[in-house]
Amino acid sequence: MLRLCPHHGLEKWLIVHTFYNGLIYTNKMFVDAVAGGALMNKNYTEAYALIEDMAQNHYHWTNCNAHVRFIIYLKSSLGDYIIFI
Repeated sequence: MLRLCPHHGLEKWLIVHTFYNGLIYTNKMFVDAVAGGALMNKNYTEAYALIEDMAQNHYHWTNCNAHVRFIIYLKSSLGDYIIFI
């Protein structure tokens, strides 16, 4: 959604809350583990940057995933995400 409408005007705190609250419980655990603790305990700038990094890594790994050991599927109300580790 954000990539399709880059001038959406939504604030980062709202994007982070919408993303995180749209995840199912097990995916929240994965995101919290990646964040090194609860994602929602981080400030919104850090949390947003982490979500962006995960999205960039997804793009990178889908183009060169020869060394993938684990695949994590994140389901969100905003869409499905895949993390390759």
